[in-house]
Amino acid sequence: MPYFAKVLLLSLALMMCIIGTLPAETLVGDLDGNFSVDINDLLIFSNQWLGAPEGSANLNGVDGIDQADFALLAQNWKQVRIPLFINEFMAQNYTAFQDPQGQYDDWIEIYNAGQTAIDLAGMYLTDDLDKPTQWRIAPGAPNETTINPGGTLLIWADGDVDDGLLHASFSLDAGGDKIALFDTDGHSLIDSVHFNN
Repeated sequence: MPYFAKVLLLSLALMMCIIGTLPAETLVGDLDGNFSVDINDLLIFSNQWLGAPEGSANLNGVDGIDQADFALLAQNWKQVRIPLFINEFMAQNYTAFQDPQGQYDDWIEIYNAGQTAIDLAGMYLTDDLDKPTQWRIAPGAPNETTINPGGTLLIWADGDVDDGLLHASFSLDAGGDKIALFDTDGHSLIDSVHFNN
């Protein structure tokens, strides 16, 4: 592709803002790892496209950096991924951690990989992907539901919702289960894990 055509395509990216649904696992085009596709990613992309045949800007992993990779970057332009991850969990807690009631219950830990604090209030946690709104993290207590950058939040998966704000309405199956965190809209998947015994 001629140099002029590449520059023209890169210029068009500055005017694009396409909104779409993003997969929970990755944000295609987030070349600098800040959970968004923005001008910094476009600069990395353009430097690699114009200068090097390979690199992280080869978004589809085929035939070096080309128009197909540019289309993937444009598809997610200005999109932001919520940087929350299901970090750890325990489905058979016999002696590791006690909840505030002194019981050894299942638990799920959510990690904030972002640069700002995130309040999980209104988000949903489930062990059944067919029921994304199985348990809602209650609003109104940001001191209990906010995760600072690099921090974690422990949620008890014990089915004892009367024991407190951070006690989910389900418990985990030690033989294998799925855990998913959904955004406040009840259908945008933020992260999920599947485990077997």
